[in-house]
Amino acid sequence: MKKNIGMIILAIVIIIIAAILIVWFAFPSPHKTNETIGTAVAGNELEEEPIENVIENIQENVQENTQANETIQIPVEENTQTQNEVENTSSETFEESPETEEERAIAIARGDYGSTENVKFGVEGIQADGRYIVSVRDSNTTEALVYYTIDVAAGTFEKREMN
Repeated sequence: MKKNIGMIILAIVIIIIAAILIVWFAFPSPHKTNETIGTAVAGNELEEEPIENVIENIQENVQENTQANETIQIPVEENTQTQNEVENTSSETFEESPETEEERAIAIARGDYGSTENVKFGVEGIQADGRYIVSVRDSNTTEALVYYTIDVAAGTFEKREMN
């Protein structure tokens, strides 16, 4: 009988120890959770990694993304400058048949100004009544030489010279 009671007590102790081990490994302790974080890897496996490493990885990713964005923005700026140059040259060469009102306003200013050497024509703005303000600027210094206020519909203009 003492052997049966001893066997039952031994079995209960083994079951309690097994239950404690299962709970220990199934539910991580709060202390361990604060120190590590699970990161997903291939498949559904989890690899534990210290929080400091995760934070460093995030900071490195942010720096890499920032550097990648900066390298992407540089060609965009160059392309914008190239497009602006193309737009300026195309508006200057539209002497034969301007299609937009801006091009017509520039053509009227160019016709009155005469020589187009070392000058650039550009639309500075549009007034509330629809008249265009076109400037004639020195190509080298970008100093305004003449301002035209042009009514494209009527084909008239006012000229204001800068001295």
